[in-house]
Amino acid sequence: MAERSSSNPVEGRPLAEAMLAALSARPAAALLTTPTVRLITDTFQPTPVSDPAAFTEPAFTGYAAVSLPTPAGPVGTPSQGVALAATVNFIASATPSPTVNVTGYIVTDSANPPTTLYYAEKFTTPVAFINALDFLTLNLLLPIQAQQSAN
Repeated sequence: MAERSSSNPVEGRPLAEAMLAALSARPAAALLTTPTVRLITDTFQPTPVSDPAAFTEPAFTGYAAVSLPTPAGPVGTPSQGVALAATVNFIASATPSPTVNVTGYIVTDSANPPTTLYYAEKFTTPVAFINALDFLTLNLLLPIQAQQSAN
């Protein structure tokens, strides 16, 4: 029913700090600890220091946070430089009542509630879950190369 692709995700400060720490660690440790993709239903503007536990997840039948599959890449993107690519799917197994409007996603640790924000992105337009079997395919492009601003 709907498909969204990352266009401008915000990188969480814990991820940036882990990347810097990994530069001096040997052997290198995993940067993401059990990364989990969660949909968001509230209006929000993500920042690198957003509290992942403050976001509201949907409550429709069939929704559950999804473990991030092993990303492919690195891949080149026109807007993000170098990124890792992964796809996740969410499906309503029953008719949501009331309609659920998904406004974005976050990638966090697997804790419940989440404690570490890796990435977050607000969609330009919400995705509505209205009927049973409505779904969202989310194509994630997670930047791994810092962009330089034109200052």
